[in-house]
Amino acid sequence: MGKIIGREKQQKELKKLYEKQDPVFLAVYGRRRVGKTYLINEYFKNKFTFKHTGVSSTEFKNKTNEEMLEIELGFFADSLRKYGSKLDRKLTSWRDAFNELEKLITESKSEERKVVFIDEMPWLDTKGSLFISSFAHFWNDFGCTRDDLFLIICGSAATWVNNKLLKNKADLYKRVSHEIRLEPFNLKECEELLNKNGIKWRRYQITQTYMILGGIPFYLKYLDEDLTLEENIDELFFTKDAKLRTEFEELFKSTFDSPETIMKIVKMLSMNKIGLSRTEICNGLKKSSGNNITMALNALIESGFVLKYKSFKTEERSWQYKLVDPFCLFYLKFVENHQSIDEYFWSKNFLSPSIKAWQGNNFENICFNHIQQIKKKIGIEGLSSNESLWFSRGKDGEKGSQIDLIIERKDNIVDMCEAKFYSSEYSIDKDDYDKLVRHENALANSLSKRSIIHHVLITTFGLNKNIYSDIYKNVIVLDDLFE
Repeated sequence: MGKIIGREKQQKELKKLYEKQDPVFLAVYGRRRVGKTYLINEYFKNKFTFKHTGVSSTEFKNKTNEEMLEIELGFFADSLRKYGSKLDRKLTSWRDAFNELEKLITESKSEERKVVFIDEMPWLDTKGSLFISSFAHFWNDFGCTRDDLFLIICGSAATWVNNKLLKNKADLYKRVSHEIRLEPFNLKECEELLNKNGIKWRRYQITQTYMILGGIPFYLKYLDEDLTLEENIDELFFTKDAKLRTEFEELFKSTFDSPETIMKIVKMLSMNKIGLSRTEICNGLKKSSGNNITMALNALIESGFVLKYKSFKTEERSWQYKLVDPFCLFYLKFVENHQSIDEYFWSKNFLSPSIKAWQGNNFENICFNHIQQIKKKIGIEGLSSNESLWFSRGKDGEKGSQIDLIIERKDNIVDMCEAKFYSSEYSIDKDDYDKLVRHENALANSLSKRSIIHHVLITTFGLNKNIYSDIYKNVIVLDDLFE
């Protein structure tokens, strides 16, 4: 079985499932390019009894439903033959296709577990194809009776996987026995992948890379070890025919049923640091609150693009939706609507005040994506908590307050975290100290009298000690986020 960067928990789960003596139906899902197919292919290598990948709907322009079904069945037949089927005719339906798959599995002479992998399954479910009912019959009538069968399905369309499989109330009700939701790499895993590819950057640079590409292995593999970080970003986004120049639209059009609405929501959220409420999103779309908006927001949450959190406001507690995907935030800020931009834009401007300020804001998102590392450093790794932003609009001419990250713990302690992305040690001065005290007082007004507030600094290279620095109960540095 292959050498895989990170994914230790998932590999242990796959090993455990492979060794079971019962039929297993595993759903693996996550956003496009996150490494789902790579994980399964590398872990099992050549141990597949059958493997097939659906054909993307983007290949079906101007095709009828009947033509789309014929194309999908044609490729499925090719996969059957590749793995030993004697099929010598066209497949006529998905019922026919799964009957042939049953025959292939039954006739296999291998005494090992039968691993069947169907990748990008949502693409097989074309309109009017009766795919789900045929697949459900295959599993209910055959698959669940085979103690040696390990069925794995994969999909980037998290909503489809969720609605058609995980929460199916009909033919496949509670049939998925296990699920793995694959998340983007964390900073440590990004470092391991870059090192494996010959890129030996400092952690400060890796963090800057994460702000742009996120923890998406597919994007990280594009980086060239012979170029600087800045030159790489120019190559990927700003030069003619840059590899990731069109990725934003492809990311949503190939994954979501309503990509236009999804992209509108993402663009709205990208312009609001603290996120938006559902009502604000509906108003921005000029649509009344409805099921379609709920489905779109849930799809973005399930795919890891958006964080849903309980706003910690002095006025009220309400759900907020915040865009936390680094790739989308970078693309919408610097690439979209800049078709004539300088092909050396990033190399020329990466030290500019505007980009430095942007990096400071996005360091907060990195903190949200590394909550477990932060809690571990504070010493509350096993303690239940809620995480959110906190903001309060000033009243009667007073200044408003905003806190980058609040960790509300079950022990009545509230960690008030401030994120600072600096190229050297952070030094707190009197103005910063007074602002922290003002924010603490505003926050205290929204907490119970039993709550205790601790100040936490999350920064790159540590805190310079002075007369104001003792306000911080804990200091977390970049190396801690790489744990």
